Amino acid sequence: MIDLVPFQDFFVEKCGLLFENERQKVLTSGLRSRMAARRVAAAAYLDLLMRDEEEFGRLVELVTVNETYFFREPAHLEILAARLVPELLRKGRNGEKIRIVSAGCSTGEEAYSIAIALWESYGSLAATLFDVVAVDIDVGAITRGWAGIYGRGSFRGFGEELLARHFVATANGLYRVKEHVRGLVTFAPVNLRSGLYPGVMEGADVIFYRNVSIYFPAPVQREIFANLARTLSDGGYLLVSATETIHHDIGVLSLVEIDGSFLYRKRPGAGREYRLPAPLPPVGSPSLPRTAPVRGKEKRDPANVGPRSRFAGTAALPEASFERALTLARDKEYGGALGELERLLAADPGSARGHTLKGSILINLNRFVEATAACEAALEADRWWLEGHLLLGVIARFANREDDAYCRFREALYIEPSCWLAHFYLAEIHAARGEAQSARREYELVMKIVGKGERLDAGLTFFPLAFQAEQMVNLCRHNLGKLA
Repeated sequence: MIDLVPFQDFFVEKCGLLFENERQKVLTSGLRSRMAARRVAAAAYLDLLMRDEEEFGRLVELVTVNETYFFREPAHLEILAARLVPELLRKGRNGEKIRIVSAGCSTGEEAYSIAIALWESYGSLAATLFDVVAVDIDVGAITRGWAGIYGRGSFRGFGEELLARHFVATANGLYRVKEHVRGLVTFAPVNLRSGLYPGVMEGADVIFYRNVSIYFPAPVQREIFANLARTLSDGGYLLVSATETIHHDIGVLSLVEIDGSFLYRKRPGAGREYRLPAPLPPVGSPSLPRTAPVRGKEKRDPANVGPRSRFAGTAALPEASFERALTLARDKEYGGALGELERLLAADPGSARGHTLKGSILINLNRFVEATAACEAALEADRWWLEGHLLLGVIARFANREDDAYCRFREALYIEPSCWLAHFYLAEIHAARGEAQSARREYELVMKIVGKGERLDAGLTFFPLAFQAEQMVNLCRHNLGKLA
């Protein structure tokens, strides 16, 4: 039995990687393999790791996760090509290329996706306009990326026309990236925690840092984020995945919204600027996959945690009056409930909770225009009121405005990444669009989130969306079966 604690501490100190819960098995397997290869016991192998960078690299190859694919989170690639690049070009470059960094690039799919997106928009000019720099701690992954040869599993959701334009089929059923794409990308091994970054990273105009920080504890997340921010040029952008956004709003960079997505910028610029509330760990439900563990947090009763108790700054309604309105609504005495709410909101017009209860009732009455106004009033009172975004997404779905609904549910997830209802509706939207891979991912997230708990109310004050957890899991399984 290997004592993992010294090795876990070593990895956090060396490169920030965290091995807890199910990842302990990965670390154990890697250690056993390398200890057998070097014919040493645990203590001697730990000493070897501390002084032998080559051996450390070999172990890293065994214990790091390299699961990725082309055009993952494509909205970011669209924003890069259609919004960020034109803005950067308008500044005047004095002959300098736009530098885009893929930090934690794994086996290169993200870096080549960036290059392909740019080539699709700018054609052969891409070679003179852009440099894409791909860095990762795993030397083996970097080597595979440099080779640029991939199996079909890397092309899930990747169009056949794109595949034909940018890849060459090989005799053994693999695909090699064409030279016009490969020539845009430079690969380099980098330990992001070290802060000693190569010159090719300095002065980056855009950094993609997606689905990487989830493997680091919170202090290391902040440290690496600050290091990457330092390498950005003035006005440069840093992109993280949707579920990571809230964890990096630490005052280092400004948060801006562009085309429904949240990005970080070195200083305020185009787009609306936001400041997210301080993140709290999800309580009462399993953590989202790829979320770094939070240590030292006292668990609270799940019944007392939800959108209404998580966010401050909303004026409190007299509890008895609000409960009367809620009781009337549950008894389907909607007229009486609305009358009660009108009196309460006249006295306290800044109550997000009151406005969203009103919006919920109006949705049940199919009075969608008034419901929209009520939910928007809730968001005027509190921009980060989760329930307002959810209800506006529901209204947009009823009105068959799928794009609007998609944006609303994405915004809900920026506020609360473990909101199962937003994930479920996103899965439905992806499925309707024929985006099977994205739909599968969202359904699987719902199943993970609701896997514990006997009853779920989706975090809504009042709305007929209460499910038994088992029912929701079965529904997701059924929908996954239809996708298959």
